Amino acid sequence: MSQFIEGIRHVVVVEDDLDSRFLFSKLIEQCSGSEVSITLLSSIIECQEYRRSFLIPADLLILDLMLLDGTGKEAYSALGHSVEGAPVLVSSAMDREFGDQLMPVVEDVPTMWMPKPISIIEFSETLYRLGQSYA
Repeated sequence: MSQFIEGIRHVVVVEDDLDSRFLFSKLIEQCSGSEVSITLLSSIIECQEYRRSFLIPADLLILDLMLLDGTGKEAYSALGHSVEGAPVLVSSAMDREFGDQLMPVVEDVPTMWMPKPISIIEFSETLYRLGQSYA
């Protein structure tokens, strides 16, 4: 399963639920081997801090829509140029129609929706498709 997401080198995960962050990081590691770095963030404040200090631009952003201190749209704005151009995988337990109001599609950025609870198979297939688009 290594090199499953061959073209993706850095993933930023914005998720306030500890178990979900752990699940995302483990699934990404399983799908990629050791070639992908992962940054785990849990709040708007952490997103702002990351933007000020990031070294590697994101190739993929996994974004929860409802954080304890704001929305996914606010987190995306707080991340700024650190995720510019990276595809966005929105993950939420929220109804998609309502979620689209909170996180409208960012112009020229592929945005995908993944409902919670996360399907391991669907998540892995999504990562594979994303990796193929980088190849």
